[in-house]
Amino acid sequence: MAAGAAAAAIGLVRVLPAHPGTVAVIGTPGEETGGAGKVRLAEAGAFDGVDAAVMFHPSDRSATTQHALAAAHPRVAFTGRSAHAAKSPWEGRSALAGAQLFLNAVDALRQFVPPTARLHGIVSDGGQAPDVVPAHAAVQRGKA
Repeated sequence: MAAGAAAAAIGLVRVLPAHPGTVAVIGTPGEETGGAGKVRLAEAGAFDGVDAAVMFHPSDRSATTQHALAAAHPRVAFTGRSAHAAKSPWEGRSALAGAQLFLNAVDALRQFVPPTARLHGIVSDGGQAPDVVPAHAAVQRGKA
């Protein structure tokens, strides 16, 4: 993307050498690394004074429009009751089991959402030791 953006900027300057404006290439963080990179840059003033901004994704074909995939990164926390998994697991209530069931349910939901939707998730907290029924667990939309 960066090479393409630089080439586009160079091409624009060469095609319109007498244009009074300024052409700038502003690199932005990937949306996959936590999302909202462009929003953060805008909030920090990186686009102040910019009259037009253009962005593209490389592809194997030309397209003037692209369906947007909005990204949300919800974190869902589960609470249970800790217990030693070898000594008395029946005294525990596994938060991790709840997280696993949640992700399985999300996976089963995929067949009912349109092909333009994306559902991903990771276990971001699954306990601290394999021999302890975890009292806390969490899942988060994957940062792919």
